[in-house]
Amino acid sequence: MNSMHGSDDQKLDALFRAYKDACPAPDAGVNFMPNLWARIESRQRFTFSFRRIANALTTAAVATSLALGLYMSIPRSNSGFSSRIPPPRKQAPPRARTTWWRSTCA
Repeated sequence: MNSMHGSDDQKLDALFRAYKDACPAPDAGVNFMPNLWARIESRQRFTFSFRRIANALTTAAVATSLALGLYMSIPRSNSGFSSRIPPPRKQAPPRARTTWWRSTCA
């Protein structure tokens, strides 16, 4: 069992060595950190502005939902509406129904 782990460890070490040889070492010059931070900040500008707009829209949606919920929960009296609605029309009394045989036989 240990021979298999040793073999896996050796393969992993070889992989790390190959990766180290393939990737160049970063230059640790005078402008290394300022350039690194400039690259990081340039990538974060779009994300930050998108996040800020999304937060503003979410806040506006929550405020609108609360305002509409409050508006719908306020009880209203129907007295204001009754003065605007005309009274129901009086219907004429129903006519006496005649069948065709009564009208023809009489």
